[in-house]
Amino acid sequence: MYDFFEPSLIKKEPDGRLRVSLELNVGEWLYSFLLSFGSELTVIEPVHVGQELLRRHIKAVEHLQNVMNKLPNNE
Repeated sequence: MYDFFEPSLIKKEPDGRLRVSLELNVGEWLYSFLLSFGSELTVIEPVHVGQELLRRHIKAVEHLQNVMNKLPNNE
């Protein structure tokens, strides 16, 4: 996180997780950036951003399942 954001925007939670609070424009760049964190990311708000990330993850899983099911040695 410290590579991406000013330290003043990052708060360390008691459990060791990092919370970043900032305002960004919602768009393809933001979704790509957030998706790069995989399962290590929790979007607290806005809810619609978290919902869009979920939709994109589901779409990716469905695509990968379809591809894997078409492979000849699908084990």
